[in-house]
Amino acid sequence: MLDRFVGLFKEEEGQGMVEYGLIIGLVAVVVVGALVLVGDELVGTFKDIVTKLQGGDGGATT
Repeated sequence: MLDRFVGLFKEEEGQGMVEYGLIIGLVAVVVVGALVLVGDELVGTFKDIVTKLQGGDGGATT
């Protein structure tokens, strides 16, 4: 019984998957952080593109 209990702590089969999970989590945090930092600039860029595609008046109908 004691041998099985000690074996649980020495087992390393799931170690690789945990490491991959941590790496993916870190990448997700970096991507979210980058989007937060450049978010307003991206919104402005897309608004400029939409304005130019709509003929320069922003699509306003008068």
